[in-house]
Amino acid sequence: VGCDCDRYMEVWNNVFSQFDNDGHGNYSELKQKNIDTGMGLERLACVVQGVGSLFDVDTVRNITNKVSEIAGKHYGDSDKTDVSLRVITDHIRSTVMMICDGVIPSNEGRGYVLRRLLRRAVRHGKLLGIDKPFMSDVASTVINESGGAYPELVEKQKYIHKVIENEEASFNKTIDSGLAILNDKIAASDGKELSAADAFQLYDTYGFPIDLTLEVLEEQGMTTSREEFDRLMNEQRERAREDRKKMGDLGWQSEDLGLDKSIKTAFDGYTTLEESAKILAIVNEGEVSGAAAKGEKITVVLDRTPFYAEMGGQIGDHGVITGKNGAMTVSDVQKTKDGKYMHIGVVTEGELSVEDEVTASVDAAYRQAICRAHTSTHLLQKALRNVLGDHVEQAGSYTANDHIRFDFTHFAALTAEELAKVEDMVNDAILAGSPVITEEMSIDDAKKKGAMALFGEKYGQTVRVVQAGDSIELCGGTHLDNTAKAGSLKIIGEASVAAGVRRIEAVTGKAVLKLMNDRQAVLNEAAAVLKTNPNELSAKIEQQVNDMRALNKKLEKMGAKVAAMQMVDLFNVSRNIKGVDVVATKLDDASADMLRTMGDDIKSKKENMVAVLSAVNGDKVSLLCVCGAEAVKKGAHAGKIIKEVAKIVGGGGGGRPDSATAGGKNPAKLEEALEAVNNIVEAML
Repeated sequence: VGCDCDRYMEVWNNVFSQFDNDGHGNYSELKQKNIDTGMGLERLACVVQGVGSLFDVDTVRNITNKVSEIAGKHYGDSDKTDVSLRVITDHIRSTVMMICDGVIPSNEGRGYVLRRLLRRAVRHGKLLGIDKPFMSDVASTVINESGGAYPELVEKQKYIHKVIENEEASFNKTIDSGLAILNDKIAASDGKELSAADAFQLYDTYGFPIDLTLEVLEEQGMTTSREEFDRLMNEQRERAREDRKKMGDLGWQSEDLGLDKSIKTAFDGYTTLEESAKILAIVNEGEVSGAAAKGEKITVVLDRTPFYAEMGGQIGDHGVITGKNGAMTVSDVQKTKDGKYMHIGVVTEGELSVEDEVTASVDAAYRQAICRAHTSTHLLQKALRNVLGDHVEQAGSYTANDHIRFDFTHFAALTAEELAKVEDMVNDAILAGSPVITEEMSIDDAKKKGAMALFGEKYGQTVRVVQAGDSIELCGGTHLDNTAKAGSLKIIGEASVAAGVRRIEAVTGKAVLKLMNDRQAVLNEAAAVLKTNPNELSAKIEQQVNDMRALNKKLEKMGAKVAAMQMVDLFNVSRNIKGVDVVATKLDDASADMLRTMGDDIKSKKENMVAVLSAVNGDKVSLLCVCGAEAVKKGAHAGKIIKEVAKIVGGGGGGRPDSATAGGKNPAKLEEALEAVNNIVEAML
């Protein structure tokens, strides 16, 4: 022990698992007894360095010292301070490692764990008095201390900093507003318990995490009902489920349709686009039926099908199902959890019945367009990883006929240069004309081959691997047999869809040609309006812009002259109140800039004047109040005057003693507001 404090440090432990405790003091012997033993590297470091805890090991203590430096606190000064220093030290180490490993802050799975670690550390920074972003700075120390053993930390240093900076900035906005609201609610409480409804409102309305609410309450010696909070959360989830049902959730898809659950539809669409099949079930207007006639919207279950059902972001095939007595068009295909393919469409001829022998035919052109988009999606992901880094992972996708929507993990908007580089890489891969090879193999062999898999997805022992050029992915969708058949790809948009998740939209194949033709048509139309040709359109637009600037300058000069004339009239109609000249008027066809120009002139020329100028544009009122220097000395205050005037026209505003602006929504009340100016000014002089 080494001292009389009775403190022992566990370095190596041995656990002999022998009994099962039922929680009521009753022990029964385990059928399989075992021994668990272990000693962590960090515990060994404590022994080697002769220190009393993990936080005193040199590499960890250097991180704590960095936090102490930023906070202006010293480790060991107080238990409360030490707790916050240790929390930040521990959490930033985990944060850096997780981000380096490809984890992105999110609201589920490992991303949620990362988000909670980061946010809890930021919260303890607030407790230490740190009022600026600091986590990225501390991360530099972590990388410096651990980069020798983990060189990938150094390689991804810039990326790690970016993710931390973005998340901390986002959370600071939430925590500042959330803490203010929480403190108000605590002040209004009995000092013992915060209502679960208030805690839930903080989470649901303001995005303030419940774990932080609980932590703040604990510091205040208060509690809240976690059970009641969870009940409110479950009620919200149930409401969301009900809303989804109202939006058309196909509840009958989970029913057995009178069929044995073991019956599955055999999918043959990888190798054929047309085959014979038998109708196993028909759903007509939401009810299981034996037959359907022309004009009726139905869902058909076949024993086998060449139709691909919507899965993995790829939309379902289109086509027709024909039999001796009738036919239907297929506009969508869905797959139930128990493996039945639901062909959705309308009966176009005669009648279809259960047990009918039919021919299922996929629209080949439509399927090919989907394949163009899907193969291009794989090439797009590969290009994104090449340009942005290996942290890029698919976070969702939608693959339609010649249209792609691809969500991926990344911390910032792509620059124009990055987008251009990605697009060029994809088109180079298309033009390379590489064969698209599809193979089935074991999951282990697929990993050895370098196949990309989606985190969180469950894969069986046998998987389908699609290789297109340098892209190798696990995928169950349909693809081209050669990249060249994609034609080309054009990115049409890039945006954020969530924290740490970006979205690219693109078109392929014939959709690229349509896009080019549509844009050319716009250019032709614009050229015709400007009486030039598309090749000279840029020069013509530049000329038009220069002409408009010259015209605006002329208008500004004319406006100044008009304003000067109007000011003379204003000076003549002003009223003297307690030694101050006061005027309030509406100006016709005056812009906000014109009001400001006139206001500045009044202030400079009439130091003893208070002027309220107004204009109406549509249903909006613009107000400006100026007070000359002498008027201000006598008690006039433009900000207070304009605030009172704006109330009358249903608006608000304010400003400095010498100048203030406001807006209103009720032009009908403007005359009343202007008439009130004299009394408002008189009251403050």
